[in-house]
Amino acid sequence: MSSGNGVDAGAVRRPPELADPVERLLREWPELGAFGVDRVRAWASPVRERLVEIARVAEVSVDG
Repeated sequence: MSSGNGVDAGAVRRPPELADPVERLLREWPELGAFGVDRVRAWASPVRERLVEIARVAEVSVDG
């Protein structure tokens, strides 16, 4: 069904592009920003789980 402006009212919007994994990681764990974005980007793929563990420790030491 057309709305008259050339746009199909039943058209489905495309899903948003996936965020950069490093940006997503830094959003989830802002403590990792202390290392610098370039370092996190270099480490992200091979040691993601270890980075999350480091961020958890940093979060606890800041909160506690």
